[in-house]
Amino acid sequence: MIRHMRVGSRLFAPTALMLLVSFASQGQVASGVHPRAYVDAADLGDSINLSGDWAFQPGDDSRWSRPDFDDSHWRIISTQQSWQDQGVSRPRDVFWYRLHVRLPLQHAPLSLLFGYSAFPYEVYVNGQLVGRFGRLPPDERVDGALVRIFEIPPSAASGDITVAIRFLCWWRWESRYIWGGIVGERGLVLGTTHAINDEYRAWQSQMRYEWLPDFSVGFLSILLAAGLLLLYRTQRKQSEYLWITAYFASITGWVFVNDFQSISPISIQAIKYLDVGLMAISEVFLLQFVFAFLRQSIPLWLRTYQLSLLGFPLVVAAYFAGLISLSASDLTVLLWGLPYALVIPVLLFWRYIRGLKEAGFLVIPLLLVNLNGILNSLAWLLYELRLRDTDADFVPTFQLGPIPVNIGQIDGLLFVLSIAAVLLHRFHKTSREQERAQAELEAARNMQEVMLPQQIGSTPGFAIEAVYIPAQEVGGDFFRLFPGADESLLVVIGDVSGKGVKAAMLVSLIVGLLQKIVEITREPSGVLRDLNTSLSGHTGGSFATCCCALIGPDGHLRIANAGHLSPYCHGRELETPGGLPLGITPDATYDQVDFSLRPGDRVVFLSDGVVEARSKSGELYGFKRFGAISIEPADLIAMAAQRFGQEDDITVLSVELQPLPTLI
Repeated sequence: MIRHMRVGSRLFAPTALMLLVSFASQGQVASGVHPRAYVDAADLGDSINLSGDWAFQPGDDSRWSRPDFDDSHWRIISTQQSWQDQGVSRPRDVFWYRLHVRLPLQHAPLSLLFGYSAFPYEVYVNGQLVGRFGRLPPDERVDGALVRIFEIPPSAASGDITVAIRFLCWWRWESRYIWGGIVGERGLVLGTTHAINDEYRAWQSQMRYEWLPDFSVGFLSILLAAGLLLLYRTQRKQSEYLWITAYFASITGWVFVNDFQSISPISIQAIKYLDVGLMAISEVFLLQFVFAFLRQSIPLWLRTYQLSLLGFPLVVAAYFAGLISLSASDLTVLLWGLPYALVIPVLLFWRYIRGLKEAGFLVIPLLLVNLNGILNSLAWLLYELRLRDTDADFVPTFQLGPIPVNIGQIDGLLFVLSIAAVLLHRFHKTSREQERAQAELEAARNMQEVMLPQQIGSTPGFAIEAVYIPAQEVGGDFFRLFPGADESLLVVIGDVSGKGVKAAMLVSLIVGLLQKIVEITREPSGVLRDLNTSLSGHTGGSFATCCCALIGPDGHLRIANAGHLSPYCHGRELETPGGLPLGITPDATYDQVDFSLRPGDRVVFLSDGVVEARSKSGELYGFKRFGAISIEPADLIAMAAQRFGQEDDITVLSVELQPLPTLI
């Protein structure tokens, strides 16, 4: 026993001396005695990469941040390999890394450059918290990967240091993408603050080069979307402009979310939902664009599938709820979107070979974009399923000077340029068609103005007022006045079904026929009969209502009606026998009815655009309102209906019987 005590006393002195030296140097490691996870940075220079072997321990204990904690029993793993490749079981909750670093006796202020991490973490240097990212329990939050700089206080960087990192192992990350909690070759760099800042700026510069292709395509997409939106405002019927604008907006947002998550602390849930949600929305918009571009309606089965694409976020929700794995989530989205990626190019190619040459310009760019997306997703999925050793795309990136470019960015640029070329060509073509149609409308309007003059000439024995307000450039209402040699007045007023040039052409036909018919007969029933016979089979499926009235100088009024509104006198309707509209059947007959007018009586003829005027609330102007206002001048009646809410052509024609002149 005494001999052992003597041996112990001989060992005690150097051991005590070593402890004293250790405490005096605030954690310095004695020469020749190194912990298992150790980096010699005595010749630090500007910076040193700390990625490599670290002491690793699952669990959580605040003492593990202290420099004097003994971690010799911890497992040593590499941060540059995946846990799976090193045979390390996935931690259940929190785990720690520790690394001992020998520093030069004299050095400038130090900082740590922390690369991408898949988990929230806290960084300790000699027991002092120098920085964190994300949030650990109890208020945990998992953010997307982000490069950070942490300055080391001078009080924590004197002598040798121990760097300890506390990680939260987020339970939903089971991908091989996780390399020991730190991602990238330069996961953790120690250096002078000046050198670390320079390295961070160099990293930012490199990121700008990496973003440049996506940013360029996105910028062109936004410019094109803005231009197409302006085109849509000039051509509202070209809905493809609106849909492709929405597509470019959503796909640009999707690209920026994927690129800029590395510079902004966004929660991983938000990133995943935005990623999948914007992708689904862009696919819906692109499908809408293609069918609008082809002037086709979407079949019910494809419409159902299109709406189902909006269910992509449900797959993400199932993943975050722990119902499916990340691999199952990605595989579901890949298979779900596969028909979409194939249907659109096939449909465009089919229309191209059927004669729509514009579709051919979109087939190849769109096929390349879709196939590139499928191949990239497949490459990632095979890596997750451990069927590939790398997560790199099948088609590698190449360097264009300092700018890395991949085939997907080239495809995207080709697609944007193809869309721009095709839609600008279509806009030019549509503009020329609109100009031609406008010229035709202008010619029809001029012809209609000649046939339906706004100024009514003087007719002896009658005071006449007429107001005509078309709902479009040209209208389908018509009226004509034919004074007779016996001082009678034949009044014809009518309304052609439909609107636009077709209705105006039928009006011109009716007015031309009337000129010949009234030379043969002035009897209202005969005029309508002959007009109907001449029109039958020549209206192109349209028809016309018409009211014909003959007013004698003595006040005798005879009216025949072909489905038109009856005239009014003294605020009351002059009931007329009904009849079929003109042009429906050639053997239609029309009865007539007689009335007697006194000098000063005023008969008001109208088209259905007056009583069918509709307010913003949906209320009709109606016969009751017209009956009350029918005693007013024609222009007041027409303007009242127009202000109420014009939807159709408005015509008001009033004829007042004047007293016979007295002979002296």
